[in-house]
Amino acid sequence: MRVKNRVGLKTSRILNAIFLFGVVSLMAKGLEAVLIVEGELPFQSHVINEIQLMRDGKRGVVSQSLIHKLDSCTSTTTIRSITGDEETWHPNDRKGTRSFVVPVDNKIRGSQRTVPTNAIVYIHPHRVDPGLSLFRLGTFAYELSFAADLNRGEFSGNNTVREKRATFFRNAWCDANGYNLIELSGRIQTKEFQKAKAAKLITVDYFDSFPILDLDTILNQKKP
Repeated sequence: MRVKNRVGLKTSRILNAIFLFGVVSLMAKGLEAVLIVEGELPFQSHVINEIQLMRDGKRGVVSQSLIHKLDSCTSTTTIRSITGDEETWHPNDRKGTRSFVVPVDNKIRGSQRTVPTNAIVYIHPHRVDPGLSLFRLGTFAYELSFAADLNRGEFSGNNTVREKRATFFRNAWCDANGYNLIELSGRIQTKEFQKAKAAKLITVDYFDSFPILDLDTILNQKKP
């Protein structure tokens, strides 16, 4: 994939961090999938480092599977820093602090997507800076999961399903880092990761099954 005014960088292993016009492209080797990072250099560095740690499995097998989903699709995800520019703010946020994801299409925002759709992730710099407390909330993994579902045409029109899927990845990332897990998100119970972990399903054997929302189905498949 050719990206104007962007420097291609294979995501299978980041060779060098090359910055041009405030944009970095992380291109999956042999695929059309591209992750584009836009923002100031500290923001870009934090995002690239976190993506690589997730890809290498250093944030747990579930986070590794999330990056694999992004790498193996045919769509593009652009990661932009939320700044003082209100164009980067969530429509319902007048403080410019709320991270969010925007599908690149003309459909209603929360409607179902069954075809691969490009996505833009707006993330606050404090959410990707390991030196700050907001980093511990796992917001980056949470928002990336929405982008992955859009990229793969697996974006549910059901808010409860979307929230459970995203929080599964968020809790997996937090668990791998020793941070607190979330049991309730937006009044929705989100203990799916905790249940899967208790059932000993957070292993590479279930790499392609994450997020596991239907525990009974997976457990029945395990029976001889």
